[in-house]
Formats: sequence, C-alpha cells, structure tokens
Amino acid sequence: DQANLRYGEALLLSKNIESVERISISGSGAGAGAGGSANGDDDNTLDPTLSPSAVLCARGINYKLIEHYKRAIEDFSNALNMELSASSTNTNTNTKKREFLYPLSTLYNHRGFCYRKIEKYNDSISDYTNAIKFSTPQDSIRALNNRAYCYARIGKYKDAVSDYSKVIKLDTFNSHAFHNRGISLDKLGKFDEAIADFTSVLNIDNQMQNDNGHNSVGEN
Repeated sequence: DQANLRYGEALLLSKNIESVERISISGSGAGAGAGGSANGDDDNTLDPTLSPSAVLCARGINYKLIEHYKRAIEDFSNALNMELSASSTNTNTNTKKREFLYPLSTLYNHRGFCYRKIEKYNDSISDYTNAIKFSTPQDSIRALNNRAYCYARIGKYKDAVSDYSKVIKLDTFNSHAFHNRGISLDKLGKFDEAIADFTSVLNIDNQMQNDNGHNSVGEN
C-alpha cells in the first residue's frame, strides 16, 4: 500500500518532468538547463526511467504481486498505450524516439498473466501472442508455455500441444512443457505419446538431480 502511494506521487512527478522534456526537445528551451534537456542530457533523448509509462509498469507489477489483478491490468494497459504511441512517432532532426524501459513483450507477458489469473483466457492468449511477436525465439519460451496453458484451459488441446512442442524444440530439458504436453495429449486420446512425454519428465528430473545444472522455464 505504501508503495502504491509512492508510485502515485511518482506518476504525477514523471508527467511534469516529461512535459518539461518535451518542451525542451521542441526547441523552445523552456525548463532546460545549460545541458539542453531538463534532465541534463545533451542528446535530447527523453529519460525512460522518468516517464509515466515506467512508473505505471512498476506500479502494475506491485499490484500483480499483491494479486490486485484488475488494477494491474489497467496500469499495464495504460503503459502499453503510451509505449505504442511513442514507438509510432516518426523521428526527425528535433526529436528522437523514446526507448522502452520495459520491452513490449514484457508488458504483454505481465498483462497476460493477470488476465489468466482472473480466468480471461482469450484475452490472455491475445497478450501472449503479442509477447511472442515482440520476442526473440529464445525469449518467447515463457510466453509460449503460458499461452499453451491457456489453450488447454479452454479445451484447445491441439493448440496447446503445438505451443508446448515449440517450447521443447527451444528447450529440450523443459520438463514443465513435457509434463503439460503429456496432459493435453492424454485429453486428445493420444496415450502412447502422452506416456512418452511423462517418461521424458522422469528422465529429465533424474538427470537434473544427478547434474544439478539445468533449470527449466515454467510459468511467468
């Protein structure tokens, strides 16, 4: 609760700071010091750590941690709108595109997790799909795992199997994906394939106990 109060104060402050930075970048010089922009940078780049979207991300994560998922969704949605709007701004000689404090994939992953927790699985699937879109293949493992889980929860077991298979291709020691793919295969009546996946889980777990050198990626 104390953190949320401070985030609210920081949000008001960050909006004021960004307004001053935008005035400085536009060339009027208002609010700028000798260094150029209000934060003292010479390159006229907005400081992402002071942006309203950065504070919204942080507060959204705090809401998520205390399981206030609807409030977290609101903050992540507002942050996404800000970041998407900023990324669509064309660059020119006087302005520069602001860098994201959080990659879009991270924002979509956080919001997708919150939608999943309140059982809005279709919304969650949409967010995880966007997270995958803005991720490298290796960074998409978590989103694929979580999207597969959502597919399974709404009975789309073939889609779940497809996503878990992609995870396994990227991370051959991911026992979480083998286990859940086995469950979906069982639901589809593919019992021999399900048994093979559960056997893989046992083999991976035994190897991990012996090697103690690999951690699979589970849910967000």
